[in-house]
Amino acid sequence: EHLLSYSTVHFSNKMSSIGTKDKVFLQCFWDLASNDAAKRVSASVHIVEFVAKNLDAERDYTLKRLVKGLGSSRDSARQGFATCLCEFLQLPGVEVAHILDVLDSTTQVTGSLKGAEERDFPFSKL
Repeated sequence: EHLLSYSTVHFSNKMSSIGTKDKVFLQCFWDLASNDAAKRVSASVHIVEFVAKNLDAERDYTLKRLVKGLGSSRDSARQGFATCLCEFLQLPGVEVAHILDVLDSTTQVTGSLKGAEERDFPFSKL
């Protein structure tokens, strides 16, 4: 009970420190998997615009999320994450060598992965 209480308080404190704009930014990653194409495009535009303004702070986090999303089997995630990644790659300051490093490190198959995650990883590398 104490651990659960700590986790809830810790999570609540962490979430309250995230600004409104950041919450919208994080929600966009979920929206990339929407079956609604307009919602996916809107999320992609918002992510790319947000990262363009905050490139140094958000580049690596965003790249990892996009690469992981490529392998997701949830709804239309592959289409949404691939679209956003294509736009993300157009940003100035995003280097191909860095992207390949992140792709390799993010899609390493480890023993801690669930079977479905392990099966989905090859899609990320395509």
